[in-house]
Amino acid sequence: MTSARGAENDAAKKKARREREAKERALLRKELDDFVKKHVAAGTAAGRGYEREVKKRQDAIDEHYAGTIAGLEAARRQRKMKEAAAESAKLETQIQKLRAAPGHRSREKERKLEKLEEQLQGLRKRARGVLVHNEVKAAKKRSEATKAVAELRRKLAKARRDARAGQAKLVEELGKELAKAERKVAKLEANDRRKEELDGLSSRLDAVVARINPGTALAREAETCCTALTACRRLTRLDTSAELEALGAAVVAVEEAQRGGGKVRADVERALEAVEPGGSGFGRKRRLRKEVSDSASR
Repeated sequence: MTSARGAENDAAKKKARREREAKERALLRKELDDFVKKHVAAGTAAGRGYEREVKKRQDAIDEHYAGTIAGLEAARRQRKMKEAAAESAKLETQIQKLRAAPGHRSREKERKLEKLEEQLQGLRKRARGVLVHNEVKAAKKRSEATKAVAELRRKLAKARRDARAGQAKLVEELGKELAKAERKVAKLEANDRRKEELDGLSSRLDAVVARINPGTALAREAETCCTALTACRRLTRLDTSAELEALGAAVVAVEEAQRGGGKVRADVERALEAVEPGGSGFGRKRRLRKEVSDSASR
């Protein structure tokens, strides 16, 4: 059994390794960025030799990250998420068959369906990488915000009832605090609605990914659609109706398509552009390098 001192030493070693690996990766990134900037400034950011060197350096960064603690943990999370997505697709098919079965459903079958749907919700959360403690934290945040609004309304009502000359300033301050608290609650409620809608789109995309062959054009469109959905989850503004509409149209296009390209690709790229202007399968820096290389090669 590991002693308390041994556990502390292990934690300290792990922390030191994380810091060392982060510095090493930052150095590799800086070397790549300096290389690209140098060639862009000289107007030589083109050609097979340049592209080969950029790819070599990027591969070195990816290979280094894959062996780090952060990379190994990320790979484990991705593996678990993929396994959960595959399980959820199978379970969803089972539920659909049970619902479509002819005849009257007994109470026992209804209970079985409810249990399976609960399992499906859990699998979908695991497939999205949702952590239980984050859900608890979010629920607590919403509850505290709602309580704060109720308390401020009570104080403001009391201050207005006692509307003496000295209370005017207090009423004004409480009114401002209440408006701020109400905006916070409105934002949390809007985030909840968006999350619910995105969760529904995510489960539909999971079903598409489970039935199509990997490596096909349609699989690439579905992957781009997943990227757009992830980007939409990161949006912080209150009104995202336009982005959700574009994303919903893209999901419908992917669901109904027999193959990729054409209208499907246009719908998917429109959704990605809506949630992440200038977005593509490349990261920002890698996208810049590609654009510079393409323009120079022309």
